[in-house]
Amino acid sequence: MKRWISVILFICLIVTLTGCEAVTGKGGVIYYEETTPPVNVDPLLAASQSERIAVHHLFEPLFRIGENGNVIPAAAQSVTPSPDGLTYTIALRDDLVWSDEQPITARDFAFALRRVLLPETKAQCAQQFLCIAGAPQVLAGTASADTLGITTPDDTTLVLQLTAPDPNLTAALSGPGGMPCRQDFFEACGGRYGMGKKYVIASGGYTVTRWITAEKEELLRLSKNKNYWNKDAMIPDGIVMSFADTENRLFRMKKNDVDCGALPQTMVEEATRQEMETLSYGQDVYGLVLNTAPQKPTGNLALRKALIGAVDRQTVASYLPAYCVSTDSVMLTRQYDGAVAYSSLGYHTDFAATAQQNFRSALATLGADAVKNLTLCYTEQEGIRSAIDSMVQCWQKQFGVYVTVRAMSNYELSSAVASGNFDLAVCPMNNPQMNSRQVLTQFGKEADSPYQALGGEEYDALLSGTGSLSARQQAEQWLFQNGVVLPLYEARAYYVYDTKLSGLSVDPVTRVVDFTKTLKF
Repeated sequence: MKRWISVILFICLIVTLTGCEAVTGKGGVIYYEETTPPVNVDPLLAASQSERIAVHHLFEPLFRIGENGNVIPAAAQSVTPSPDGLTYTIALRDDLVWSDEQPITARDFAFALRRVLLPETKAQCAQQFLCIAGAPQVLAGTASADTLGITTPDDTTLVLQLTAPDPNLTAALSGPGGMPCRQDFFEACGGRYGMGKKYVIASGGYTVTRWITAEKEELLRLSKNKNYWNKDAMIPDGIVMSFADTENRLFRMKKNDVDCGALPQTMVEEATRQEMETLSYGQDVYGLVLNTAPQKPTGNLALRKALIGAVDRQTVASYLPAYCVSTDSVMLTRQYDGAVAYSSLGYHTDFAATAQQNFRSALATLGADAVKNLTLCYTEQEGIRSAIDSMVQCWQKQFGVYVTVRAMSNYELSSAVASGNFDLAVCPMNNPQMNSRQVLTQFGKEADSPYQALGGEEYDALLSGTGSLSARQQAEQWLFQNGVVLPLYEARAYYVYDTKLSGLSVDPVTRVVDFTKTLKF
C-alpha cells in the first residue's frame, strides 16, 4: 500500500512541475532585493542595476540575443536587409499592444530611435546607431532628428537607411535603442517619463503596478502585462523589488523574506556555506593600459614590450581574489560581433623572451632617468592590490625599476587616462553593450573614450576595413602586439537565490537577472 501511495505522490509531483507551472505560468511572486532603488526606468537613461532589471522586464526590444548568441526576433517579426546592406526593412508583429491597451506601432520604434540620437538625451547606446543616415550630424547637434534615415511606411513597417553596411545593427536593436517609446505619452509626462508608476507604459512581459518611493519604504512591484503578446510564456505572476543594504541580505533570505538578490563578492563564500545558490556573470574585463603618447616614456614601443614581457601572468593570476578570473582577451566571455558571438584569438606574444633586450633598447633611446619615475594608476577593488603589487615586483626584479602605485576613484582614473596624465593604468575595458566593435573602437582616434587615439592610424585602418569578424580579431591582436593593452582579469558579479527557485538566468546583453522563466516551488 505504501508503495502505491509513493507512486501516486510522485506522479502528482511530475504533473505539477511539468504541467501546470510550465504551461499556465503560475509561478507565484518573486521577491528580489537590491541596494539602490530605481529613479528612472526610461530605457535610454536607466543606469543602476535595479533600473536595468526593471527595464528588461518592462520593455520588449525589436530583437533579442538567443542562448547560442544569435539575434532572434522579439517585437519584430522579420528583418530584410537590401542586397547592398544599406536599407533594413523591419516588419513588426501585428499583435503588439501597450499596457494601456493602445497598439504599438512602427512610429513608436522610430520615435525611440530619434530620441537615442538627440544630443540632449545623452543615451549611452547612441554610438551604436551612427550607421543610420544623418546620425552623426544629429548627435553633434548640427541637424534635426527629422533628417535621420528612419521612416515608417505603415504601422507595422520600420525602414532604416544606412550610410554604410553595419552587421551589428540588429544586435544593437536588442538593447535599449530597440525598445519602443510612444511620443504622445512621452510628451504628456512633462520630463518625468519613466520616473514613477503613472509615467510608465510597458511593452514587455510585465508592467508597473506599484512604486513606493517613501523614505522608509521603497518598493517596486511588477505584475504580468495582460496585453503582452507572449504573456503565457511569462512564468512568475509578479516581481517585487525591495531595497536594503546587503549586511543582512542572507539572513532575510533564510527567513524567506527574499527569494533572490544582488550579492557583493565578499559575501559569496558565506552564501555557499549557507547552502544557497549563486549565479555569476562577467561584469567587465580589466587590462594594463600603457600610454602610447610620444612625450611619455611608454610612448617608446620597446619599453612597452619590455614592461609587458616582464609580467608573470601566472603569478598575477595567483594573487587575484576569487571573484576575478584571469583572461587573455579585452572582451568578456560572451561578446557579439553583429549577429554572431565574437571569438577572441587570445593574447599570445613573445615579449617575455625579449624583455631584457627591449629594455636595453629603450634605455639606449630614452636614457636611464626616463624610467625612474613611472606611475601605475588603478581603482581600488576588494582584494586586487596584491595582484597589482606582483606586477610591480616583476619590473623591480627584472629591470631594477620601481613603479609607484596610485589608487584613484573611478572618476579620477578615467580623467587621468583621458587627459593622458598617466604612464600605466589598470582599467576596465568598458563592455556595456556586449558588443565587440564598441569595445575596440574606444582605442580609435574618433572615439569618445578615455582611450581615444591610443591605437594609432594603423589600428584605425584595421577597424575601418571590411567590418568583418576577422577585422575585429586583427584589431584586438594589434593592441596586444603593439603593447597598448595587456589583458589581466575578468571581474565577476553575483546574484544569490534560494533553492526554491529554478530557471533563473542572466540576460546575455544587459547582464541583469531574468525572472521570466523562473519557477518558485
